[in-house]
Formats: sequence, C-alpha cells, structure tokens
Amino acid sequence: MGVPLVCHGHSRPVVDVSYSPVTPDGFFLISASKDSNPMLRNGETGDWIGTFEGHKGAVWSCSLDKHAMRAASASADFTAKIWNALTGDELHSFEHKHIVRACAFSEDTHLLLTGGMEKILRIFDMNRPDAPPKEVGNSPGSIRTVEWLHSDNTILSSCTDTGDIRLWDIRSDKIVQTLETKFPVTSAEVSQDGRYITTADGSSVKFWDANNFGLLKSYEMPCNVESASLEPKLGNTFIAGGEDMWVHRFDFQTGEEIGCNKGHHGPVHCVRYSPGGESYTSGSEDGTVRIWEVVGSVNHEEKESEQSGNVKLVAEEVVRKAESLRIRGEMFALSKVVRRSQSLRLGACNAVYYSKLEIPLVERNGSVESNALIHDKHEAFSSSYELPWSYSTGRRSLSSDAGARSSGEEDGLQSEEELSCDEAEIDGAELELLSEAGKTQGSKRSSELFKAIVSVSGLSVASALDKWVEEGKEINRTEIANAMLQLRRRRMYGRALQLAEWLEEHKQYEWEERDYASRLDLIAKVRGLYKGELYVERIPESFRGELVYRTLLANYASTSNVRKAEAVFNKMKDLGFPRTSYACDQMLMLYKRVDKKKIADVLSMMEKENLKPTLYTYKILIDAKGATNDISGMEEIVETMKSEGVEVDLRAKSIVARHYASAGLKEKAEKVLKEMEGESLMANRYVWKDLLSIYGFLQRADEVSRIWKICEANNPFYKESLAAILAFGKINKVKEAEAVFKKSVKMGHRVSSGMYSVLLRVYVDHKMVSEGKDLVKRMVDSGCNIGALTWDALIRLYVEAGEVEKADASLSKATQLKQIKPLMSSFMYVMDEYARKGDVHNTEKIFQWMRQSGYHSRFRQFQSLIQAYVNAKAPAYGMKDRMKADNVFPNRGLAILLANADPFKKTPLSDLLD
Repeated sequence: MGVPLVCHGHSRPVVDVSYSPVTPDGFFLISASKDSNPMLRNGETGDWIGTFEGHKGAVWSCSLDKHAMRAASASADFTAKIWNALTGDELHSFEHKHIVRACAFSEDTHLLLTGGMEKILRIFDMNRPDAPPKEVGNSPGSIRTVEWLHSDNTILSSCTDTGDIRLWDIRSDKIVQTLETKFPVTSAEVSQDGRYITTADGSSVKFWDANNFGLLKSYEMPCNVESASLEPKLGNTFIAGGEDMWVHRFDFQTGEEIGCNKGHHGPVHCVRYSPGGESYTSGSEDGTVRIWEVVGSVNHEEKESEQSGNVKLVAEEVVRKAESLRIRGEMFALSKVVRRSQSLRLGACNAVYYSKLEIPLVERNGSVESNALIHDKHEAFSSSYELPWSYSTGRRSLSSDAGARSSGEEDGLQSEEELSCDEAEIDGAELELLSEAGKTQGSKRSSELFKAIVSVSGLSVASALDKWVEEGKEINRTEIANAMLQLRRRRMYGRALQLAEWLEEHKQYEWEERDYASRLDLIAKVRGLYKGELYVERIPESFRGELVYRTLLANYASTSNVRKAEAVFNKMKDLGFPRTSYACDQMLMLYKRVDKKKIADVLSMMEKENLKPTLYTYKILIDAKGATNDISGMEEIVETMKSEGVEVDLRAKSIVARHYASAGLKEKAEKVLKEMEGESLMANRYVWKDLLSIYGFLQRADEVSRIWKICEANNPFYKESLAAILAFGKINKVKEAEAVFKKSVKMGHRVSSGMYSVLLRVYVDHKMVSEGKDLVKRMVDSGCNIGALTWDALIRLYVEAGEVEKADASLSKATQLKQIKPLMSSFMYVMDEYARKGDVHNTEKIFQWMRQSGYHSRFRQFQSLIQAYVNAKAPAYGMKDRMKADNVFPNRGLAILLANADPFKKTPLSDLLD
C-alpha cells in the first residue's frame, strides 16, 4: 500500500508520536524515543525541524499544543518538560518523584496533564508554572496514558499493569466512569470532534461513545496491538500497529482489513492519523518514524457507483500505461544513450498524444530526501579543497536565525587573489539573479559598497547601509548587484540576505521579479527552505513568476529533496509557465545524484517540449555516464555535442579527462589535458587547478612541476595552491606540498582551514601521524575554525594510525557541533574499521549516527554493516527487511555477503537435521 516517507534520526525505539492541529504554518509532528531526544517534524513532509535536547532519560510521551507553539515531553528522568516549539528552548521543567509516562495539553492550552509510576495525575498551570500542581485522585496502578475530554473537565487515564479506562471529573477529583477492558490499555485517543474514544488492549481495538461511555465497536486484530487511531474527518477507517511489525488499516463499519503497510523491522509502538486524515504515522522499535500516504477510501453511501468507478480507474490506468509505453518508445537520442539501448543520435520523433506529462512523485523514501552530501566513487577527484554545500536545518529552525553564519565566513574574508578567476564558482542560478541586463554578470571590479558591508563587525549589515545613505552615497541597482556578487562569491549568504532585506524594506528602487527571487534564494540558503516557502507566499502575485519558482526548484534540487523538487517542477507546468532547459537541467542534476534511471525520462520530456539540450545539460550527462564508468556512453555524448554544433568547453573537457583518468585510460586523459592547455596556457588560466589535480592523479610528476612553476610565476590563486598541495601529495613529493603551504603563508594571506585540510590529507595519505597531529595543533593555535574537511582528515589520520577509539571520539565530537556536518566518508572510515574487526555493536552505532546526521541508509553503509556481522560470525537478523525498508537492494556481491550472515541459511548439516 505505497512506500512511506521514512524519518530517521532517533537512535533508539520510538514510543510515541503526536500531531498538532492544522495551524497557519501547516501541521507538525512530534516523536518521543528512548534515546531521550524528542524530535519535531513537518507533519506533511516529515522534514526534520529540530531536536529538543535536555532530558537525561528515555522520553515516553510527547504532545504539541493546538497552536504548535509549545511542546511537552514526559521522561524517565522524573521530569516533564515544556519547550518553545519555535526555538527549541526549554521553558520549564516539572519535577516528579518517579518516571513520567504520559503528558497532554488541555484544549485551551493553559494546562498540562501528567501521569506515571507515582500513580498520581497532576495538572500544571501553564500561566503559573512555578505554582504547585493540582493532584487528581489516586490511580490503582502506574499510569500509562492520559487524555483530556469534555472541554477539559474530564480526564481519561489507563494503567500499565491493570485493565480498564478510568474517567475522572477534575472538579470532584473522583472516577465518574470505568470502561472495562480485559487487558491493560496501551493506547487511548479522543477523536477530533470529541465523539469517540479509541483504545487498544491486548489484541483488540475498541471504540467508545465519549458522551455516554457505551462500547460501540470492538474488533479482534491479527496480533497483539500497542496503538490504534481513528480517521479524523470521516471516521470511516482506523489503523492499528503492534508486535507483527506491520501497520494495518481497517474499515470502521465492518472491521475488514483494507490495507497493510510493511516496512518496519521491529514492533510498532505507536500510530496516529494526521489531522486531515490524508496520511498516518507509525513509530517503531527500529527507531524510525514512517509517514504513510492514505491510498483509497471507504464510503458505504457510494457502493452503487463503485463498479462504474472501477471501470473508470481501469480505463485511466490503461491510458496511463499506454502513454508510458509511448514515452519510453520515443525516447530521443540522449535517452537512448543513458539507457544503453541504442546508439546516440539526436533527431525528431513522431508526434505523441498526451494531455500533460508530469514527472511522477518519487517514492517517499527518506534516503533520497536527505540533505546528505553525495560522494563520488572516485575519491581521488573529490573536491576536498572546495567548501561543501550548506545544508538547511529543516522547516522550522530550532536555533536563532539571527546569528546564522554561512560556510564561507568560517575563515574570514579572502583576498581577491584567493578567489577563482571565473564566475563558474557561483551557481548559474545565482549569477542569473544578479545580472543587470548582462552588464553585471562576470563583473570583477571591486565594490565600495561591498567593502563597507564587510567592514562592520559581526553580521549587522543595516548599520553599514544606513551610514552609506547618510553620507549621501548613491544606492543603485548596479552597485547593489556588484556588492551582492562579491558576497555570493565568498558565500557570505547571511550578509547578502540582510542586504536584500534592507533593500526591500527601504524601497531604494522598484523591485523586479529577479529581486524577489534573489531574496528567496538567500532565505533558502540561510534559514532553510521552509522559510523560503513562506516567503514565496508573501511575494506579490504579479511578481511570482517562473523565475521565482525556478529558484525554489534549484534549492530543492541542490538539497536532494526529490519529492519537493518534483512537486515544484510539476506546479510550474500547472501555473502555465513554459518548460525551460534550466528547470530540466535542475532535475537532471538532481537525478544524477539520487536516481540515474530517471534521467532518460527528463530527456524524453525535453524532446516533447522541443527543448534543445544546453551545454550544461551535456555536462550533466557526461558526468553521469563517466561516474558509472560507462566511458563509451560518455564519448557518444561528446560526439553528439560536436555534431549538434555545441562547443565542448574547458569545463566539459575537464570532466571528460577526470573520468578517463579514473577509468585508467591514461593516454586519452593526457590527450584531453593537452587540448585544455591549448596554444597558450597563459590564456587559459581557468584550467590550471584542474591540470594540477588530474596530472597528480596520473602520477605525472614532470607535468605537475611544470604547471606549478607557471602558477608560482603568476601569483597563484587560492585554489591553485590547494590543488598543487594535493597533486604533490599524489606524486609522493610531500616536501614540495609543504613548500606550497609555506609559500601561501609568506604571501601574507590568512591561511584558511581549507589550506590546512589539504595538507593534513597529504599527511594522512602518507601515514605521517606525528606531522598530522602537529598541523592540527598549529591550526587550532592559529584561530582557524575546524570544518568538516579537517575533521574528515583527522578522523582518517587516527584510523590509519590504528587508534580507532580516538577516531570514534573525534567523530562523536564532530557530530555534536551545530556549525558543521561531518562528511559521509568520516563515518565510513570508522565504520569500516569496526566492521573489519567484527565489532557489531560499534558498527551499528556508527550506522545510527549516520542516520541522525542525515546520511540515510545506502548501499555502502549496509555493505559495511553486513561485513561486521560476517566477520563477527554473528547472525544478522532482519537485515533483508531493513534493506528493503530503506529501498536498498543488493547486487551480486552484497547478496553473497548477506547470505553469509543469514541466520536461516541452509547447509548440508541443517538439511540432515531437518
């Protein structure tokens, strides 16, 4: 019944989930786990918003008030806490004398109800949190669940060790009704309209009248269930989950099972419908929260039209499949190369009848929606000297936006010489947003306004701008565009956003669509895409055009949010915007990272829309083919470029040369490199850093030295120095690499963390442990911020030195830092070492850390995890289900590895015993 949106992050079982009502900002989902860290998510998308940190024991229950402004949690650390759901701050902690198992906000949000092992119900006044709580009666057992009903005049509670539901009148502090059950009630829910109470006990789900307390329906489940929930709008279905690890969906009127969701690999502890009933959530022993989309509905009043409706659905399905076949059959030439079905030739295809071609929404799998960095298989060519993509913290940030720092501001302002000499370092979308009728794009002149902005302390840009105006200096579009370009080139997105906000507030000139789009892009980068979505709604409708949505699409694509990117891509079509090559290129770039099979679908759609592939399109396809080692396919695309009159520029040649080198085709790689040099190497300075990098990989010491001598004679740029250090390291000339580092210091530039990181990587590659440790100490003493690349090199250094415990400790410390996100390779170094030793416990630990950091389960992680079980000669129970749940399917090698860890594998001896 559909693929769920898998929400990773918890490291221990999820024991409670709760939705907020629908608010102006949407609706939200909070989850409680034994890992002591409740998590807040967007209720519709499952996007992580933040984690409430402060409990010192398992969190058993959680709740949001009706405005989703405050959250409550009940914990085994003898406290119930109130949190600010916007900032994540702890507002108050209510001390108890024993474990707190349940909590719930009153309907008016002024009261908090708690219960637990003390057998006492307590009501805390949110307006007077320091006042003693009101205590209601004495429960016959430890309290398991609590709920409010009857306009906050009645309390519902159940016990962990005795059956029945008890209803308390808070005015008299007495039990006014008991709803009898055979087993302890593990779940109780009051419907949105207050008419029904849904309970789960043992293997039965019961529905009670919330007004006269009569039993309305009772259904036996296929297994013992822990939780049940009634559909909130129509009340025609309900869901239940329990020990069989499945989420079952039933018809409320008949009790007939109408659906079953499989995916968890542990008992399901909690289930809840979303407030609109369009989806439901489950939490499990496996530590995941899964959001399931409702497929189909039950309406007994429309039985008569069911047959005709089925006929219509069948007809639509036939049309859809036929259309799909036509699309697949008429793939234009690039699609054929991608699919490897025919030789590549571009040309027209026959007309096809279709009403609207949309990219289908991807399967809801968190593994492809993560913000994780996608690592290329060719580690030698990883851009280790480049700043990693910034990543948003989610829909609502639980940290203050005001102090947000962009990655480019870690090491202060770089000098002009340290910057690359071309604008290709900036995303194409950013340059387009900055262009002033073609004048600004590519501008390199210094901006006086930029200097004024960066001269102020901290990140307060408004003061610099106010002073600029007071001095009578002009603020025009050209000056602003130049300043914005300089800020973006240095990735000072925080300051750039403040500049845009000041401009929109002070109305220095009439804003156009590109101005709104530019601010949207900056909001998405600094404050997250959820804030960006909200800003889109504030943009005047007349300016909410294709460029605005294109910008939103680009940001979703850059963060690998497939579902959102596809939704925006389709919405642009629905709004009547023509398909553009730029939008299609964004989808191609996205699919290149997460789902290469869909590249051909985009290409097919481009042909139907008469969109000719751009140079950028070809570069994406070249890189996609090269990354999969399909060299012949890559060469066919290059030939097609030439036949179509598209120039193979230097960047495209660089991509081709890298893939030739990675494939071991040395002669072809060197031939392309010579083409890149051209007749005059001085005229093509842009390629110097690429030449250094690739010649280093090819072990061409003579060429590396030649290119570097030219760089030295021409005041080397920052990235040229970085590339030279790595190249000399590759050809085993560590002394020369150190000399480049020292030269950068002598040039008077502030040596950034990137410079330290690449030299540290050289030390790591050559197992120079003492030199590496000295360099890290020197880096700290110099005041450089240690970023993800430095942590990565340091962790690998410890692993190479055989000090895996220190590597583990360093990784743990890096994951706790809010300013950075450790690279995936950092986790894999430690995980692979534990796997090699057969240390299953620590391998599983790193596996969970990766989930919490946003690196959702992929092939490589499972490969290392299964290897740990094999080396430990331990059975890997449920591993196949875990892989299937995360949409990871084994190749032949992994299948063999998995078979070796299969606890139920057959052997000749087991056959005899059977």
